[in-house]
Amino acid sequence: MKNNEYLKWLESYTINPDIKEKLFLMDKNEIEEAFSKKLDFGTAGLRAKIGPGSNRMNHYVVAKTTLGFISYLKDKYPTVYERGIVVAYDNRKFSQEFAALVANLFAREQIKVYIFNDMRPTPQLSFMIKELKCCAGINITASHNSKEYNGYKIYDSGGCQILPNETTKIASYISDIKNELEIDIENFENNEDLIYFLEDDSIFIEKAVDCLINKDLDFRDTPIVYTPLNGTGAAIIPKAIERAGFTHVFSVNEQMVPDSEFTTCPSPNPEEFNAFTLGIEKANQLKINYVIATDPDADRIGLCVRKTNNEFKLLSGNELGAILLNYILDSRQKQGLLKDNSLLIDTIVTSDLGKEIARKYNLFNISVLTGFKYIGALVNEFVQTEEYQFEFGYEESLGFLTNSYVSDKDAVSTTLVIIEMINYYKKYNKELLDVLDEIYKEFGYYQNKQISIILDSKTAQEKIDSIMKYFRNEDLEEIAGSEIIEFNDYEKQIRYREDEEIKIMLPQENAVKILLKDKGWIAIRPSGTEPKLKFYISALSDSQAAVKARIKEMQKYINDTLEELFT
Repeated sequence: MKNNEYLKWLESYTINPDIKEKLFLMDKNEIEEAFSKKLDFGTAGLRAKIGPGSNRMNHYVVAKTTLGFISYLKDKYPTVYERGIVVAYDNRKFSQEFAALVANLFAREQIKVYIFNDMRPTPQLSFMIKELKCCAGINITASHNSKEYNGYKIYDSGGCQILPNETTKIASYISDIKNELEIDIENFENNEDLIYFLEDDSIFIEKAVDCLINKDLDFRDTPIVYTPLNGTGAAIIPKAIERAGFTHVFSVNEQMVPDSEFTTCPSPNPEEFNAFTLGIEKANQLKINYVIATDPDADRIGLCVRKTNNEFKLLSGNELGAILLNYILDSRQKQGLLKDNSLLIDTIVTSDLGKEIARKYNLFNISVLTGFKYIGALVNEFVQTEEYQFEFGYEESLGFLTNSYVSDKDAVSTTLVIIEMINYYKKYNKELLDVLDEIYKEFGYYQNKQISIILDSKTAQEKIDSIMKYFRNEDLEEIAGSEIIEFNDYEKQIRYREDEEIKIMLPQENAVKILLKDKGWIAIRPSGTEPKLKFYISALSDSQAAVKARIKEMQKYINDTLEELFT
């Protein structure tokens, strides 16, 4: 396929000279990567390196995806012309151009479009879809990927990322468009009356401020450093912080401006410690103990805290989630706001510590598959049915939700709650690490670790199939010296425990989770966006030293198993 597709692009009369030149200069490996297949529209929409080619993010691939989505919406929503869609974008290369192309393609089909007048956070897009009662939303972003990437995320009428059953339908509409190079991506006339620019952020900011837990807190001046890592958080979060009355939050100036090159932060991912380098430098200059970072589309948030030895520690998503959950539930219980149907939503790979905290406060708990869209969809459902009162949702990869007006990860409101929480505990002479230690002493020492195995794209599927087959082996009796007591196969949607087979009431997914007698577990799933296999391991013990040692044993087991499989 790659040679035919490459020649189709090379010989096309519609492609401009600059792209033609890039095509001519491609070497064999670049052609292989760019044209080996058509970019898959998957569970996260599109995400790929920017460049010419059917397997790259470019104007033609964006146009093809958009026309397919338009056809889907016309069939699903006859009212789409009046209700319209919302378009947002981040600071990446071509984000604004891709967003403008999307808006013009919709307007050419006589569909109303609301588009932000500048880059805006993902949670703000989710909110505006619901606020304006639109049929859908599109976000041009590659989230926390490096500068070479861009992406295309689709949201439903509830402001939630599209679920897999609808993803498959949309992909079918997209595949009906055979030649993206024949799409007119330049000539747009008389579209202006159908494109509306969104300029007023005040309603969204007020909603974020309303998420504060202890609204009457009289202690709001603990110094904190904040960085948006050159992304969309800069447009909204400082305004929200000021509106919430927090007076000593200092920004990292070099990272407050849009930068598609991420010059000061090559890896703009708050899950990685090096993303905090400039923030920590500023914190050290000002003798500050906390650094908050949001990723480029401001849906994920990370927190670094100063330890007693003066070095900084990056809290994991499980650790930060546990502290947030404990703070929110303790405060809401004191305020008499928890109900008999209060609910925590987490994922199958989130630490069990959150479940234990929720149990203390008599909360229901639902664990969904990995992907915040599943949390968002349930929040929307329970707002309608009132079956549960949603209190908090989170996943281990720094995605948190403290409200029900957004249906995706929300780093805007979470930033405010974290700042409030730091000030609340500071009022009682406690740092967050003190609080985390108290939680561990009460519930046990939990530790979780994710191991990502990056594979060669040519052989990735073969290796993934081999590894998944090994861990689905019915004869497997123990892992790292601990007996297997339960096996969850999310592809077969069956839970095996002793002699029982129980139906798993979750969507089908190629993932397994194995529970052990020592209360640890291991979960394995392929990445939905990259040639990567992810292992999640969890352990529980009565001391920090013991649980760390147990995690090392489990990690060694995985490494040894993989070595045996492929040598």
